[in-house]
Amino acid sequence: MSDENVVEWVKQNVPQNVEEAVDFLDELIEKGKIDDYDIDADGRLKLKVNGVWTATDKYLDFGIKIKRR
Repeated sequence: MSDENVVEWVKQNVPQNVEEAVDFLDELIEKGKIDDYDIDADGRLKLKVNGVWTATDKYLDFGIKIKRR
């Protein structure tokens, strides 16, 4: 699978909930499918595949709501 295909596959299959997503992504690292991942404060998923970081348009749900005043 090309790097772009890996990123698309992960975006399609990663659970929306952050806790479940972390387990899923850790398993992909163990299997050697991805090198690393990062979830920024807004929930945006970034993937490292074959040494290259890619910021995706996938946002994960932290399961909490923050009220703004």
